[in-house]
Amino acid sequence: MVTHVAVELGRPAWLHVEASLRECWVRRDCLRASATRPDWTPLPTWHALAVEAVSVPPEYRHQGECRAFLKYLTGLAQYDLIVVEGVGNPLLAAALRRWGWQEDAGVHDFYWRVKHAA
Repeated sequence: MVTHVAVELGRPAWLHVEASLRECWVRRDCLRASATRPDWTPLPTWHALAVEAVSVPPEYRHQGECRAFLKYLTGLAQYDLIVVEGVGNPLLAAALRRWGWQEDAGVHDFYWRVKHAA
């Protein structure tokens, strides 16, 4: 399920971010394995929100918009894991590393486990 953040998540009006999001369930033992149904595997999973694409209009770049957006997502209580998929922008990748996101360099994915997730 691809979701537009402004419609489904009630994005704060002050954020100037467009994103494609996908709700999924990620295997706890293999973060690369996911599906759109919670019952897809008998193994333990995390309820996740995957960021498939994100963009900030040029006039709002380098003002903390992307960071504020990701902080907003990591505060959503209904998810155990936030995934930023296939990060091709080296500046964003470096920032995610600085901000403490776990990286899977093989696929350029970054993960943030929400505190309540055991």
